[in-house]
Amino acid sequence: MSQANELQARADAFADLSLRFVEGLPHTDRARRLAGQYQDASTSTAANYRAARTRENLGTSHRTARRRHKRKGITQ
Repeated sequence: MSQANELQARADAFADLSLRFVEGLPHTDRARRLAGQYQDASTSTAANYRAARTRENLGTSHRTARRRHKRKGITQ
């Protein structure tokens, strides 16, 4: 397994463990609010790495992808 694939697998595993952790938190308003923030932060790592690898494989930079989306009328 390449280092890039290994890092992607580790980031995905971290996201899965984080989601399980969040599910086990108490159902109080404060815990739910913190859980949402933690969940967003912990899962974004894998998603951002996956997106960066995809752009790299396509040979496009983030700026190039944004220009292409702008021409097509896609907003983010």
